Amino acid sequence: MRIEEFEAYLRDLGKNVETIKGQDNVEYVLVHDVDITYGGLKGHRCDVAITRSTAAPYVAPTAVHTRPALVSMVWSDPLKTQPSGIGPGWQYWSRRFDRPLTVKNLWAHILTVLSDPRWTPG
Repeated sequence: MRIEEFEAYLRDLGKNVETIKGQDNVEYVLVHDVDITYGGLKGHRCDVAITRSTAAPYVAPTAVHTRPALVSMVWSDPLKTQPSGIGPGWQYWSRRFDRPLTVKNLWAHILTVLSDPRWTPG
């Protein structure tokens, strides 16, 4: 999979997608206005970002970033979130991606991270 395929897949789903550069000087794929429809954060909406790399094949990042911060950011907590290097208002979620890398699996992973029933708004 290439990152351009993932971006095209999201656009085909009707998502507003763009590339941004964080304060950490890293490029990210930004997906605007993602509705969370399951789990403890059901009913919330956020922007989602993942690291953007043009390497082929694309290697899925071990992090999902959200804006606004959705849960408490305490690294010692089992939720493993912290402020993101993207900039103010962004939250870094440390989450491993361990499925075969396809556009559908990557999007499902992101939605699954946000749909965990343990999350409570922070």
